[in-house]
Amino acid sequence: MKWYYRLPATIRIVIVVAAYIPFIVLMASMARPANEAAQSPETMETWQAILMFVFLAIGIFFTVFAVKASKADQFSAKERQEALQREQSALSQRFRQTLAAVPFFTQTEPSITLPACEMIVGTSVDDRQMNLSESRPGDPLSVIHAPTAKYPNAAKIVNDRTEKILGTVNIDTEKTLLSKFGNGYSLHGSLKEVYSTPAGSTGTIEILSKTE
Repeated sequence: MKWYYRLPATIRIVIVVAAYIPFIVLMASMARPANEAAQSPETMETWQAILMFVFLAIGIFFTVFAVKASKADQFSAKERQEALQREQSALSQRFRQTLAAVPFFTQTEPSITLPACEMIVGTSVDDRQMNLSESRPGDPLSVIHAPTAKYPNAAKIVNDRTEKILGTVNIDTEKTLLSKFGNGYSLHGSLKEVYSTPAGSTGTIEILSKTE
């Protein structure tokens, strides 16, 4: 049934509905008017009983596979999301390695020298792809410490012009910024560029200074 799993969900639902039609038609053809039923007992021919069970079994068969296919779709969507996150992390790592080769951007942990160029990550959640499409190079940005219970070092990147979140900086930079500027820091920066990758849109920013 691999061919069935590859069908769009809408087509699978249509097949399930169609699979029950012969059963419904057979049951309707066996129904008698009330006055006729009152005159003679209801009877069912052997061939009718066999067809009824066959048609019902076909409907149940496709229903079971439709449920399995739906669960497989959900699992595949989760795998695609994880693949996008891994690809973005790999891109971020390659970007940092490229910057490390340029003396101007060389950093000594746990310190960071401003101005500093960083890649935007975490762009595939919520409406961040749309927020990036509405952004333009040169837009003023804020990099703000936004800790959560799960991610205490988290730093969100906000487009000050649109007031929308574009993403975050990578986890290593988050730790460095927190170490240098402390809890609740807010940094001023600008959007350098927005570009497309196989994992979706992302961009680079330049962190300029601490917000006064």
